[in-house]
Amino acid sequence: MAFVIYKIGNTDISSLKIYVTNGSGYIDFPKRKIPYRHEWLDEHGEEVELGDYKAEAREIKLECIVLGTTINDAYTKINSLISLIDQSSFVRLEIIYDYPAVGQTGPTSKFQFDVFREEPVKVVKKLRKTGNAWTFTLILKDACTGITNHVTTGGASS
Repeated sequence: MAFVIYKIGNTDISSLKIYVTNGSGYIDFPKRKIPYRHEWLDEHGEEVELGDYKAEAREIKLECIVLGTTINDAYTKINSLISLIDQSSFVRLEIIYDYPAVGQTGPTSKFQFDVFREEPVKVVKKLRKTGNAWTFTLILKDACTGITNHVTTGGASS
Protein backbone atom coordinates (compact mmCIF):
# COMPACT_ATOMS: atom_id res chain seq x y z
CA MET A 1 0.00 0.00 0.00
CA ALA A 2 1.38 3.39 -1.00
CA PHE A 3 0.90 6.58 0.98
CA VAL A 4 1.91 10.22 0.79
CA ILE A 5 4.51 11.92 2.99
CA TYR A 6 4.73 15.70 3.36
CA LYS A 7 8.09 17.08 4.48
CA ILE A 8 9.10 20.60 5.39
CA GLY A 9 12.88 20.70 5.33
CA ASN A 10 13.73 17.21 6.53
CA THR A 11 10.77 16.95 8.91
CA ASP A 12 7.85 14.68 8.11
CA ILE A 13 4.96 16.80 9.36
CA SER A 14 3.05 13.72 10.51
CA SER A 15 5.71 13.42 13.24
CA LEU A 16 4.08 16.57 14.69
CA LYS A 17 0.66 14.84 14.56
CA ILE A 18 -0.28 17.16 11.69
CA TYR A 19 -1.84 15.45 8.68
CA VAL A 20 -2.67 16.79 5.22
CA THR A 21 -6.25 15.94 4.29
CA ASN A 22 -6.19 17.67 0.91
CA GLY A 23 -3.62 19.46 -1.21
CA SER A 24 -3.89 21.61 -4.30
CA GLY A 25 -1.81 23.82 -6.56
CA TYR A 26 1.34 21.74 -6.69
CA ILE A 27 0.49 20.13 -10.03
CA ASP A 28 -1.00 23.30 -11.56
CA PHE A 29 1.10 25.31 -13.95
CA PRO A 30 1.65 28.82 -12.59
CA LYS A 31 0.15 31.90 -14.20
CA ARG A 32 2.28 33.57 -16.87
CA LYS A 33 3.68 37.03 -16.20
CA ILE A 34 2.89 39.52 -18.95
CA PRO A 35 5.62 42.18 -19.02
CA TYR A 36 3.58 44.70 -20.99
CA ARG A 37 -0.11 45.01 -21.87
CA HIS A 38 -2.27 47.91 -22.89
CA GLU A 39 -5.90 48.29 -23.89
CA TRP A 40 -6.54 51.05 -26.40
CA LEU A 41 -9.93 52.70 -26.00
CA ASP A 42 -10.45 52.99 -29.77
CA GLU A 43 -9.44 49.40 -30.68
CA HIS A 44 -10.74 45.90 -29.91
CA GLY A 45 -8.77 43.60 -27.64
CA GLU A 46 -5.45 44.49 -26.08
CA GLU A 47 -1.85 44.92 -27.09
CA VAL A 48 0.36 42.34 -25.39
CA GLU A 49 4.12 41.92 -25.44
CA LEU A 50 5.02 38.44 -24.22
CA GLY A 51 8.81 38.32 -24.28
CA ASP A 52 10.53 35.37 -22.60
CA TYR A 53 8.29 33.11 -20.52
CA LYS A 54 8.26 34.07 -16.84
CA ALA A 55 5.96 32.55 -14.26
CA GLU A 56 4.24 34.04 -11.23
CA ALA A 57 4.70 32.32 -7.90
CA ARG A 58 2.79 29.05 -7.62
CA GLU A 59 0.35 28.87 -4.70
CA ILE A 60 0.25 25.54 -2.88
CA LYS A 61 -2.61 24.91 -0.43
CA LEU A 62 -2.44 22.17 2.16
CA GLU A 63 -5.60 21.54 4.17
CA CYS A 64 -4.44 20.07 7.46
CA ILE A 65 -5.68 18.63 10.71
CA VAL A 66 -3.69 18.68 13.94
CA LEU A 67 -4.39 16.23 16.73
CA GLY A 68 -3.61 17.40 20.23
CA THR A 69 -4.22 15.82 23.59
CA THR A 70 -4.91 19.28 25.06
CA ILE A 71 -5.48 22.80 23.74
CA ASN A 72 -1.88 23.70 24.56
CA ASP A 73 -0.56 20.55 22.85
CA ALA A 74 -2.43 21.30 19.60
CA TYR A 75 -1.28 24.94 19.63
CA THR A 76 2.34 23.90 20.27
CA LYS A 77 2.26 21.49 17.30
CA ILE A 78 0.95 24.15 14.90
CA ASN A 79 3.52 26.61 16.22
CA SER A 80 6.27 24.03 15.60
CA LEU A 81 5.13 23.65 11.98
CA ILE A 82 5.07 27.41 11.43
CA SER A 83 8.57 27.66 12.94
CA LEU A 84 9.81 25.14 10.36
CA ILE A 85 8.40 27.26 7.53
CA ASP A 86 9.06 30.83 8.64
CA GLN A 87 12.80 30.98 8.00
CA SER A 88 14.97 33.75 6.57
CA SER A 89 15.22 31.81 3.29
CA PHE A 90 13.11 29.42 1.27
CA VAL A 91 12.37 26.01 2.79
CA ARG A 92 12.05 22.76 0.87
CA LEU A 93 8.58 21.23 0.63
CA GLU A 94 8.60 17.61 -0.51
CA ILE A 95 5.44 15.74 -1.39
CA ILE A 96 6.50 12.12 -1.61
CA TYR A 97 4.04 9.70 -3.16
CA ASP A 98 4.22 6.07 -4.29
CA TYR A 99 6.29 5.63 -1.15
CA PRO A 100 6.66 1.91 -0.42
CA ALA A 101 5.20 0.55 2.80
CA VAL A 102 7.51 -0.33 5.67
CA GLY A 103 9.60 -3.37 4.79
CA GLN A 104 9.00 -3.01 1.04
CA THR A 105 11.21 -1.54 -1.63
CA GLY A 106 10.37 0.21 -4.85
CA PRO A 107 10.60 3.52 -6.63
CA THR A 108 9.69 6.72 -4.86
CA SER A 109 8.34 9.75 -6.70
CA LYS A 110 8.13 13.24 -5.30
CA PHE A 111 7.40 16.86 -6.01
CA GLN A 112 9.92 19.34 -4.61
CA PHE A 113 9.38 23.05 -4.15
CA ASP A 114 11.29 25.86 -2.48
CA VAL A 115 8.53 27.68 -0.60
CA PHE A 116 7.74 30.54 1.75
CA ARG A 117 4.63 31.60 3.67
CA GLU A 118 3.04 35.04 3.45
CA GLU A 119 -0.63 34.27 4.13
CA PRO A 120 -2.00 33.94 7.67
CA VAL A 121 -2.81 30.51 9.06
CA LYS A 122 -6.42 30.56 10.20
CA VAL A 123 -7.25 27.74 12.57
CA VAL A 124 -10.76 26.34 12.95
CA LYS A 125 -10.80 24.94 16.44
CA LYS A 126 -13.23 23.25 18.69
CA LEU A 127 -11.96 23.71 22.21
CA ARG A 128 -12.22 20.67 24.41
CA LYS A 129 -10.37 19.60 27.52
CA THR A 130 -9.05 16.53 25.69
CA GLY A 131 -9.01 15.20 22.14
CA ASN A 132 -8.47 18.47 20.30
CA ALA A 133 -8.64 18.12 16.51
CA TRP A 134 -8.18 21.45 14.75
CA THR A 135 -8.22 22.15 11.02
CA PHE A 136 -6.32 24.81 9.13
CA THR A 137 -5.20 25.65 5.61
CA LEU A 138 -1.53 26.30 5.01
CA ILE A 139 -0.91 28.45 1.93
CA LEU A 140 2.65 28.39 0.62
CA LYS A 141 4.22 30.16 -2.33
CA ASP A 142 6.70 28.38 -4.59
CA ALA A 143 9.79 30.36 -5.54
CA CYS A 144 9.16 29.27 -9.16
CA THR A 145 12.75 28.46 -9.94
CA GLY A 146 11.30 26.75 -13.00
CA ILE A 147 8.33 24.57 -13.89
CA THR A 148 10.58 21.65 -14.75
CA ASN A 149 12.57 19.48 -12.33
CA HIS A 150 9.74 19.49 -9.79
CA VAL A 151 9.11 15.78 -10.26
CA THR A 152 11.97 13.49 -9.36
CA THR A 153 12.10 9.73 -9.14
CA GLY A 154 14.50 7.40 -7.47
CA GLY A 155 14.83 4.58 -5.00
CA ALA A 156 13.05 4.39 -1.66
CA SER A 157 15.95 6.15 0.05
CA SER A 158 15.86 9.28 -2.11
